[in-house]
Parts: sequence; structure tokens; C-alpha cells
Amino acid sequence: MRMRTLGRTGIKVSEFSLGCMTFGPSRLWPGVACVGQKAASQLVHLAMDSGINCFDTADMYSYGESERLLGRALRGKRAQVLVCTKVFNAPDGAGPNETGLSRHHILSAADLSLKRLGTDWIDIYYAHIWDQATPIEETLKAFDDLVRWGKARYVGCSNFSGWQIAKSLGVSERLRLERFACLQAKYNLACREVENELLPVCREEGLGYIVWGPLAKGYFSGKYRPGRPRPAACRLSRADEEFLRYEREQGHAVVAALDKIAQARRATPSQIALAWLQAKTPVTSVILGVRSPEQLQENLSSEKIQLTAEELAVLDDLSRPPSLYPYEMIERNNRRRLV
Repeated sequence: MRMRTLGRTGIKVSEFSLGCMTFGPSRLWPGVACVGQKAASQLVHLAMDSGINCFDTADMYSYGESERLLGRALRGKRAQVLVCTKVFNAPDGAGPNETGLSRHHILSAADLSLKRLGTDWIDIYYAHIWDQATPIEETLKAFDDLVRWGKARYVGCSNFSGWQIAKSLGVSERLRLERFACLQAKYNLACREVENELLPVCREEGLGYIVWGPLAKGYFSGKYRPGRPRPAACRLSRADEEFLRYEREQGHAVVAALDKIAQARRATPSQIALAWLQAKTPVTSVILGVRSPEQLQENLSSEKIQLTAEELAVLDDLSRPPSLYPYEMIERNNRRRLV
């Protein structure tokens, strides 16, 4: 599998990462089949055999069980991979200081994550979301200490806006603290607003971009079709699911285009949607959230697909939201001003 450098760091990350949110009983989608220890270990070992070296989880996933299952699956193999986890919401804590990005919570949450993972260090430790109640200086000082103590090797942010990233990097530079190495955020054919600010700031500031939700909770797998009943026990099965917003006329047109390209290439819609993401810069790695070896192998096969300029243009045109101002155009205008 191809490796890509993570932002300005010296580490190499596989272009696909294995997401472990499916490990353990789901707290987000009750009724959706969960992955137990045996299946989790099978997925982790298959991922490693396929060249994946990065595994993504969070302390809140399955009330901490995701970290435990991942840690057990990596016994004897820990030094061969990168383990990433996140901090903000405690797995099951309800106390006033058991959430957020305060120094108090970060330091205690890191120790608990290390214990659940069965490791001495976290390779990338993410701030899961922005904390409006805590000064970013306090958060970054706590992260800096974790790196200095060897409990974390790099830090990153997840689901931050453009201004929040810029402010964080400015504080790190001013106070000479560890800076974010990467951003983890959603990006797919139904969510391209990130091209307005997030992708440009990552390119400009040298941050890696780690993608979650590449298939829009399975929407671009092609199993959700207009006029057909929804598959049972899936993340988009409930009628009140917020991601139903993907099921609109534009979404159907994108799925139809994925179908057409997939048929011509003897591939699946999922593989084409993933190949589209792999062609985007500065995408470093795409997180795959799967529940079976078959799903993982299907998704990994997209690595061999290189879409043509014409195919990319078709998908770009069909999926572009009205509010999107292409970052390629912004950069082109900036280059003109420099000349």
C-alpha cells in the first residue's frame, strides 16, 4: 500500500486507515451489529497484512470498549503500527470535569486511554472537537506536556473549523508549544464544503488531512436507492437519521454516476467514491469503517483505481454544492496576485 507523509512530520501513514468505531456495542446507532473481539482482531490483522499501518479510535467509542478491543488485537504487534485516539467526551463519565479539553480532563483521559489500549504511548492524540469553555492555550499546553512526557508522539485536531485551526497554530507558534500535525474531518461526495477553508488551510500550514465518513455512512455504497426499502440494521436505516439529507436529487445523480463509472471499470460504487477521494489533495489517509473482511477487501481494492480527468470532472460537477467555491480557483487567483 502506498504511504504518504503526514503533514510536516517525518512519519509515513498508509493511504487507508482502519477506523475502529465499529468495535464494541454502538452508542450512536443502537441495533446496528457490533464487532466483537474475534472479528476486531481479524479485521486488524487483515488490515496490517494489506499494508495499513494506522488505526483510529476514540475514548468515547462504545464506552471505551473500542480502545480495549483494538489494544488486545495489537498485542505483540504494537510497535509496527500507529495508534490514534481522541479526547473530549468521557466514555461514561457524567461529572462536570469528565468532559472537554481542560488540562484536568486531558491528562486523566490520556492515562485511561493508554490503560485501555494496553500501550505506553499514543501516536496521534486528537482533540475530538473544539471546546468553547476552555482557552485553547490550556489545551495546547496539556498536549505539549503529553508529548514531552512521551505519552503522545503527535497531536491533532478533529472537526475543527478553519478559524479554530488557524488560532490553534498561532498560539502554538507564539508559546512555542507542540503544533497540530493533522486535521481529521469529514469529506465525501456529499460533503465538499471542506474545500472552501479546511483543505486550503491544511495545504498552507502543512497539516495532514485524515478523512472520516468517506462513503457518507454507506450512502455511496449504492445500497440506498429511491423507491426501495432501506436495508435493516444499517446506519441510515432509521427514518429520523440526520444523514437522510444525503438522499436528495443531487445525491441520487451522484450515485447514478458512480454506478456508470463502476460498471465500465468492473468495480463497485464504493470503490469509485474512494478513488475520487484519493485523487484529492492534501488528503493523507482515508479512514475505512467496516464490519467484515469482505467490506475491508472491497474498499482496499479501490487503491488500484485511478480515475481519469473526465471521470473526476463528472463527479465534481454533479456533487458540487451551491455554496462551494473551489479551492483550486482560490489558489489560482492568489498566484495571479503574486505575479
